[in-house]
Amino acid sequence: MLIAILFVMISRESQRVATPKVDLCELNHVFVVTQAKDLSQAFSQVILWRWYSQWPTNTGYRVAEYCVTEDGVNIIWKQGKRRVVWRDRSGQQYEAICTSFRETATTYDPEMLERQEWPLGSRVPYFTK
Repeated sequence: MLIAILFVMISRESQRVATPKVDLCELNHVFVVTQAKDLSQAFSQVILWRWYSQWPTNTGYRVAEYCVTEDGVNIIWKQGKRRVVWRDRSGQQYEAICTSFRETATTYDPEMLERQEWPLGSRVPYFTK
């Protein structure tokens, strides 16, 4: 019995991911316009943005990583910091400490739009998967 408990504890410990400090965390809800001209939610995603300061051009936020989520996010305020926790579609839990947080609703995918200028290979991810 003790061995089984230790195995579960070690297994859970190995699944933990380091908690990065993120410049901007966005919970984005993407909607599509139906034939009846109503809005229907397609999916929600967490987008992690990194601030780049390459003066005099290219200053601003760039997508570092994104994750489609079905459960939304939990925002925990602790000691003046925002800790954002979410799960991806496979159930893997992630969390990040965010300098800023915003929730948006769009009829387009901001992460896909960002790929046109900042391809996946150019990004520096916060998590290793």
